[in-house]
Amino acid sequence: MTTLTSFRCEFHALMCIVAFCGHFTKRLYENHYVHIHRVEFKPIKDLIINCSYYQIFTFLIARNLLNGDTCIREIGVIKGVICALAWICFEYGNFSAHLALRRTKLQNGMEKAIPFPFSDLPLSKAFDWISCPNYTFEALSWFAFAVFADIWAAYAFAAAGFAIMASWAIEKHAHYNKHFRDYPTHRKAILPYIL
Repeated sequence: MTTLTSFRCEFHALMCIVAFCGHFTKRLYENHYVHIHRVEFKPIKDLIINCSYYQIFTFLIARNLLNGDTCIREIGVIKGVICALAWICFEYGNFSAHLALRRTKLQNGMEKAIPFPFSDLPLSKAFDWISCPNYTFEALSWFAFAVFADIWAAYAFAAAGFAIMASWAIEKHAHYNKHFRDYPTHRKAILPYIL
């Protein structure tokens, strides 16, 4: 491997690690400053499953990114820039959706109103078409990450994450339809016009 190729591979791996850690840094910020948590706690079983899911995929992604054999492929500058910009946009969309959802909750964590877009949060406009744009944007950000990383573990993580978030979105969509008589009938759970 030439020195230039080695540098590109190392830079690519570093950018993937920055994006991966950036998502979870944003998530920690949201947990502390944006989300309103109920007093009740999740069962220990859920905590073990959740931690195992993230630890296993983090290990697989890191191992594949940092393995010199898989780093030989070059992503290309244009593809890299497009994926990075898409990732930033989708992460902002996820953050905007969380801020919009916060505005619909009382202090006890229960919905007080149907989530709708807010003019100061442009990407919250997704609430016009879907019930859970926070999941949509998160799934899209992981897909952008997977295309950028271009390793099987990232694609598997994005697919597994989408499947999990889709099931949550379907449950939340059903909850909204049940509890709000005037809930928009044209909205889908996670994918506009589809699901």
